[in-house]
Amino acid sequence: MGKRRFLQGFTWFFLATLCSISAASATEIPNLSWERGREQSITLGGNTSSQLWSISLAGPEGRDLFFSKSSANQSGFFVYHVFIPLDYPVGTYDIKVKSPTEENVVAHVQIELAQNYDPLSDPKAVGGLAVLAFSLLSAFASSNRTEGNTSGEKSETLDSLEGEYHSIKIARRGWFDRLGLGRSRFIFFLDEYRHIITYELSPKSSLLQRIFADGSYLQALLGPIGALTPIAGIVLGFFCGVHSDSATNVVPVGAGFVLAILLLGLFDSMAGLFAALSYGLYLLVHGDFTSALQIRGFLGLAVLWCGPILAANKLRPLRRVASENYRWERAGDFIIPTLFIGFSVKAMVLALNGFTHVHNPITTHANQFALIAGGSILLRYVFEECAIRATPARLEYLSPPVTPEIQRHYKVIALVNKVILYLFFMYGFLGWSWQLGVSIAFLVFPSACQLLFPQRPNFSMLFQILPSGIPGLIFTNLLGLLTLIWVNSLPIFSADKTQTIFVLAALPGFLIGILRLFARSPKAGDRRWYMRDKNKVLYRASGPIFITVAALMTLGVLP
Repeated sequence: MGKRRFLQGFTWFFLATLCSISAASATEIPNLSWERGREQSITLGGNTSSQLWSISLAGPEGRDLFFSKSSANQSGFFVYHVFIPLDYPVGTYDIKVKSPTEENVVAHVQIELAQNYDPLSDPKAVGGLAVLAFSLLSAFASSNRTEGNTSGEKSETLDSLEGEYHSIKIARRGWFDRLGLGRSRFIFFLDEYRHIITYELSPKSSLLQRIFADGSYLQALLGPIGALTPIAGIVLGFFCGVHSDSATNVVPVGAGFVLAILLLGLFDSMAGLFAALSYGLYLLVHGDFTSALQIRGFLGLAVLWCGPILAANKLRPLRRVASENYRWERAGDFIIPTLFIGFSVKAMVLALNGFTHVHNPITTHANQFALIAGGSILLRYVFEECAIRATPARLEYLSPPVTPEIQRHYKVIALVNKVILYLFFMYGFLGWSWQLGVSIAFLVFPSACQLLFPQRPNFSMLFQILPSGIPGLIFTNLLGLLTLIWVNSLPIFSADKTQTIFVLAALPGFLIGILRLFARSPKAGDRRWYMRDKNKVLYRASGPIFITVAALMTLGVLP
C-alpha cells in the first residue's frame, strides 16, 4: 500500500511537470510510511529532462539518502532505488527532487521501526548471499578428490554437505598406538561401535556416514572422552532452548549458546547434530513449531551447527596422504578452509533473517561468528594432523578407509530430499515464482544427470580447461558479482530484482557443473596442468596470489 501511494504521488508529480505546474504550488503532498531495513523503488521519466533529476531523502544531521537510478526502459522511464538502513532514525522526512533549475519537496515519509524482514525488499543483501552461496557450491563441486574413496562416483558428488568421506589409509602405527589404549574392553567396544556404524552407513547415506565419522580423530586421541561430545551437544541444545524466547522466534536472541554449539559442531559434526535435535525436541514439546517460518529457521540453525566442517572437508581434505608436495598442499589445507568456511558461516548467520522473515539480533554478530569459526577450523586441522601423526592405526580403524559404495536407490532418495530442502529454504527468499523453480533446477540438474547417466564420456582436455578450486571460486564469484551489478542497473522493482539475481547468480555454477559431468579426470597418469612438474614454480607462486584475491573478494574488499 505504501509503495502504491508513493507511485501515485510521483505520477502526480510527473503530470504536473509536463503541465508546467510548480510542485511548490501543490495543495497536497503525499504522506508515506516506510519501514527501516527495506529498499524502496519509484519510477520517473518520460522525457529527456528526467536524466538530470537528483532524488534524495532529506535526513537528520546531513544523513541524506540518495536514490540510485537504473537504466531507462523502452518508454524512457527510470527506476530509482533507496535502501533505508536499520539504524536510520525514525521520524518524518522529505523526499526532494532536484533539477538543474529548481528543487521541490514531492512527498513526506514517516520512517518507522522494522516490523519484519522481507528478503524481496533487500536485493543487495540477498544478492550478495546468493553470489557467495552459489560460488562456494561450485567450488565444492570442483574438488574431484579421491583420497580415502574406493570409487570414482563418490568423488563426483556435487552436494556440498554430502562431501567426501574423509578417511585415509596410513598403514603404520604411531607412538600413541603403541600405548595400547584400545586394549581396554570398554574402549574397544566404543571403537568397534564407531567402526561398524560408519561402515554400515556407507551404502545408505554418505551424509550420515560423514557426520557419524567426523569425531573419530577425537576418539583416537582421547579414547572415551572423545566420544562424549554428542552428550555435550544434547546438554547445550537443551539449555539453548531453556534460555531462549522460542515462543516468538526459534532463533535465540543471545549469541552465546548459538556460538557454543557452532564451535562444538566444528570439532564434531555429530555433536552439532545432536545439539540441533535436542533443541528441536525442546521446541516441539513446548509447541513452538507453529509456522513454516519457524521450522525453516530451526533447520537453518541445524545446518549452521553441523554443516560447516563438512563443507570444509569438501573444499580441502581434513586428512591427507603423504606425498611429494605434502607440506605445500597441507599448508593450503590449513589456510583455505579457515578463510572461506569462516565467511560461509557469516553467510549462514545472515541467511537466518531470510529463513524466519525476522531481523534476528544475532545477525549483528555475523562478523564475530566468521572470525571465531575460521580460527576454530584452523585448530581442527591442527588436531587432525596430530591424530594422523600420533595414532594413525586407531584413526584408520575408527574411520575404515574401504567402505561400500552408496546404493543407487539411496542416491535417488538423497536427490529427492535435496530438492525438497532447496524448495523449502529458497521459498523463504523468493516465494512462489518461476525463479524459484529455475533456481532449484539449476542446483539439482547436474546431480540428476550424474545419477541417471553414470556412463558418460570424459574429455580430458575439458578437464584441464575448467577452473577448479580457488581459481574456480574466483571465476564464479566474479561472474556472480558482475551479474549482480548488471541486475541492479535494470529498470525493475526490488522484488523482481531479488528474484532475478537468484536465477542469474546460479547460472555460472550450473553451466560449469554441466561441463564437469564430461570433464571428470585427466588422461591416465596425468594431472591438472598447473600441478605438473614443469609448472611447479608457477603453481607455488600463483597459489598465494589466488588465495589473497579470493579472500579479499569474500571479505568484500574487492568488488
